[in-house]
Amino acid sequence: LHPRQVDTGLVQSDWLTIDVSATLARHRRRTADPEALIDREVAFLREVGSDLVVAETAPVALEIAYRAGLPSGLATNFDWHWLYRELARAESALAPLADQAHAWYQRAIRVLRLPLDVGIEETFASFTDIPLLIGQPTRDPAAVRRALGLPLDAKTLMWNFGGHQGDTPDFDAILDALPDWHLLAYAEHPTANPRYHQIPLAFNTTDLFSILDALIGKPGYCTCAEAYAFQIPFLFFSRAGYPEDDALATHCQRAMNAAPLTSANLQDGTWLDTFHAVISKPPQSKPRADGADQAASIFTDMLS
Repeated sequence: LHPRQVDTGLVQSDWLTIDVSATLARHRRRTADPEALIDREVAFLREVGSDLVVAETAPVALEIAYRAGLPSGLATNFDWHWLYRELARAESALAPLADQAHAWYQRAIRVLRLPLDVGIEETFASFTDIPLLIGQPTRDPAAVRRALGLPLDAKTLMWNFGGHQGDTPDFDAILDALPDWHLLAYAEHPTANPRYHQIPLAFNTTDLFSILDALIGKPGYCTCAEAYAFQIPFLFFSRAGYPEDDALATHCQRAMNAAPLTSANLQDGTWLDTFHAVISKPPQSKPRADGADQAASIFTDMLS
């Protein structure tokens, strides 16, 4: 492995708040000397004899591949040029990041667009649509439930906010409102209630989603993709002013049983009506989820 932090991304101060100032500060730290960064990564690619560079969303990876004389591919549902440009309408300091991302993205030889997409067509002149790209379960549902301490017939709800910090709700109150359910979350929650289960951080995500009966979280791509693949009823909190969340919320409400929530809904108890309305609907059809195989075939063909 060769771990490097090369992508600015976006900084969140908590699970629902984008911090533009902190994002710009991180960008300055990570790109204080972009040429030196690119030169180091080019040297590494040559040292290990790389033949191809594949990126998820990091635009600089494509510039690194170009400088190394290597073909490159991208597999993503969104891109940073589009997102920074949208955010720059209110935060003009992000405009240079959008321009730089756009220039580097043009180095990609192949672009694979994943479902639940937004903005790709505004950045790339050519791309190929592929099915969902998610992980594969590593064990059967019964084994997953045993590993989490769940009864085999338990109805399971997950509270998922991608590891971001923030005030967690009163999980005991949620369990009291759902007496027949077990609640899973990554958060530490001191409680005597045996129906609360803290998820180990290293637990396989796809294994976890394979046993869920409902989900509450934010509409990040990985969460939405797994929920879509397994057709898990999904209640979501959107991040204010975050364009990808708006697009993912629209996709989720069209392709699966999903509905928005607000913090006020949790406080006044109205979330429960929404929860029961969403889980009572018949599930929609599961989508194709063999995008990994298609992506592997396409990228392998680039080497021939």
